[in-house]
Amino acid sequence: RALLPTIIRVTDRWHFVAEKLALKYQSAKKAPQRRALDRKFRDVMDKWTKQVEQLGAFVRGPWEVEFDAGEGFFWSWQYPEDDIYYYQSNEGESDERFPI
Repeated sequence: RALLPTIIRVTDRWHFVAEKLALKYQSAKKAPQRRALDRKFRDVMDKWTKQVEQLGAFVRGPWEVEFDAGEGFFWSWQYPEDDIYYYQSNEGESDERFPI
């Protein structure tokens, strides 16, 4: 949980870049331009994932991060939440988040 302020700053930065790419993608008319923007978006997500994982957290999905809480569950944070309000079990394949 102590990592959360850093995770939020890192995610804010990469989310801003991704939003700018999404706007360009929406206005792109030609397939080659869209493919190039798609590659750039995937690169942004890869860089964000790498930074988050280097900090010691786990990326569960786009803009969703987990912190190992021990005892069979993870604290779950999702952009743009300002704190950790949910947890997830690490048993099974459920993506359901439960309020703390």
